[in-house]
Formats: sequence, C-alpha cells, structure tokens
Amino acid sequence: MNTVTSILEAVYLLLSGETALSDIRFLRAYPDGFKQSPLTRSTVTVGFSAAELSPGGFTGYCGEDPETGRERYARRAAIKMKLELFIPKEQAGVNCAALFTRISDCLFAGELSGAIVGIEGGETAWNRQAGAYVLPVTLRLSAMLASPGGADDVLFDEIVVKAKGVN
Repeated sequence: MNTVTSILEAVYLLLSGETALSDIRFLRAYPDGFKQSPLTRSTVTVGFSAAELSPGGFTGYCGEDPETGRERYARRAAIKMKLELFIPKEQAGVNCAALFTRISDCLFAGELSGAIVGIEGGETAWNRQAGAYVLPVTLRLSAMLASPGGADDVLFDEIVVKAKGVN
C-alpha cells in the first residue's frame, strides 16, 4: 500500500466484503454518508480522522524492490480512522456493543490485523438526525508506506558510508 487513502479503502473493502457482517450496511463517511432517517438497518460509516507521516529512515528498510533490485525504504504512517456504528432504535442501543465486538473480531482476524494498533469505542448516544443510536469508534493503524516511484521515490540506488578524519 502506497498511500493513506489506499489503507482507508482497504479497511472499507475488508468490512463491507465480510460475509459475517453482511447484515450491516457500510458506507464511506464522505461523500456517501447516510440519507435514510430513521435508519431501519445497522449502518457503519468508515472515514478518515487523522494521520501522521514521518520519514522511515534506515529503520524503514523494506527489502529489495523485486522489479528493480534496488533497496526500498518507506515512510512511517500512524493513521486514525473514524467509524460510526448506527443501530436502529428498534434494535436498542445495547446492540452497539455487540456490533462493536463483531467488527473488532473481523478486523483482528482480517488481512490488516498486523497493522492494527488498537480499536477504541466511545460512548453510545442517540443521534436525532439518523434516528438511531450511534457508537463512535477510533481505529488506530500503523503502516509503512512504500513509494510507487516517481519524483518522491524513496528507493535508494546506493548508500555509501564515508568516515571523515580517519587515516
């Protein structure tokens, strides 16, 4: 994965494609959002909250590029995603915790499990606009973003270490 956007999309696709979660409607927080009110089906919006990118340096070594044979280094990314779990009034807000557990289990068992730093659920509240209970969730991920190439390429052809002042 090369961008924050690709990681966000991977989380969305993982959740929306999971058979065990097929009774839940998944939407991208922007631009999709929900339009139906009151909601009649559990709905989860998946969106971006924050990201911190930093140079990977030598600790960001990712091995050799299989195509070029050059060594690959990457940027570190700490990403926060915001998920909002909406539960229709008829299903009661108690089910927010059950839905949170199901989604967490799916994420921890999925292909992105190695990137997950933590999942934190907030306080369940009534959302008048949606006509449903809502549980805010923060998903924290950590990843190394390798450059696909081009002007901001993070691949190095060669690293030469020279000592100064040594005879």
